[in-house]
Amino acid sequence: MNNKAKNIANILLYLILFSFLFFGMWEWMQSPFYIDISEDFNTIVWFRIHCTFEDVFTLLLIIGVLCIFKRKISWIYRPRKIDYILITIMGVFYTLISEYVNIHVSHSWGYSKWMPLIPWLDVGIVPLLQWLILPSVILVITKDHLKAIRKKDQH
Repeated sequence: MNNKAKNIANILLYLILFSFLFFGMWEWMQSPFYIDISEDFNTIVWFRIHCTFEDVFTLLLIIGVLCIFKRKISWIYRPRKIDYILITIMGVFYTLISEYVNIHVSHSWGYSKWMPLIPWLDVGIVPLLQWLILPSVILVITKDHLKAIRKKDQH
């Protein structure tokens, strides 16, 4: 495997790994804010895993869009402030639409009495916090991990 292919593989591997770890933890921690459609443990686990994969895919898609506009993937080694802002904006925008549709249109899930809501949209604040916080955390950890690997490979 050449160096460029190895770099791309490492970027994808660690983005997926850290995304799955952080989004997965968030999905479980925000459980009290949602009403599950079933009391069956296997169904609940399936929904958490499904939502985690959806979050990971969404973040990868957003980062992929940035890679297309930048015409390179190596920006992940040195993201600028605007990159964090764009990822956050796109993630929050997607979440607003997804939560609204799943709560008010398709009724795929519901909020518990503990979910704080944005009054004019009746959309939960907790999933928005997820996309305000986690993508930047994931990107920083991925970037730092990739830099450490690169440094180790150079010595």
